[in-house]
Amino acid sequence: MDTGERLWGMVTGYRVAGVVRAVAELGIAEVLAARALGVEDIATWCGTEPSATARLLRAAVALDLVAFDERTARFETTPLLDALRPDAPDSRYGIALGFTTPARFLPWADLAQSVRTGEREAPKMLGAELYDYLETHLEEGSHVTLDMTATTAAAVRDVAPLIGATSDAVVVDVGGAAGAFLHGVLEPDPTLRGVVLELPQVAARAAALNDLDTLLHLPGRGRGVPEFERLFRLAGLRLAKVVPTAGRFHVLEAVNRKVVRIQNNG
Repeated sequence: MDTGERLWGMVTGYRVAGVVRAVAELGIAEVLAARALGVEDIATWCGTEPSATARLLRAAVALDLVAFDERTARFETTPLLDALRPDAPDSRYGIALGFTTPARFLPWADLAQSVRTGEREAPKMLGAELYDYLETHLEEGSHVTLDMTATTAAAVRDVAPLIGATSDAVVVDVGGAAGAFLHGVLEPDPTLRGVVLELPQVAARAAALNDLDTLLHLPGRGRGVPEFERLFRLAGLRLAKVVPTAGRFHVLEAVNRKVVRIQNNG
């Protein structure tokens, strides 16, 4: 692939995200889960206009989201499409909807301005802070919640086995939204106790965004280990260790700087 083609793919990537979102939002994965169907039947099940549905399906076939049998003129599911079913194991349905809401997507159009000024563009483009906007745009808010729930599920799989706790420990999930992560950590041991610490207005949402999303949307930033060390020091804590998981997450263990451990060698 030459340079022009590579850049073309980068510049037009938003259209792929739009196709994935439409397929997920219209429920095409659920419709094709049981059997192959023609375009008219798919449109009937999805409540969509047939000719426009055919155009969307043609794009989905080009992306390998959907398969098309020319002999029967029917569309079939694929492994990619199966992952967009809400009930699928390791479903990507929530991520497909949450990452492509206008609240998450529109500020990216003015990323250059955020880089120029170091200021967030989301409040300007949305007319409100991100979570205030989502409070009044309930459908978008529900989609972001689905995304955060899916992200949390992945984190639980990777992180929970590395969190050591005794039976009298209290696990605190700071910024834990609805408590999905805490539930996953406590589920293997019902004797543990847990507390979710979260603001009331964001109790149904998670707040984990990558660094550029944060630059655009939130008054925060992504951090590396040295930055977390400084943050912990400000909170009176000391970074004790960083433990990588089997996935893309890391567990940071911090201890109170005032606590002195006395080891009895006798």
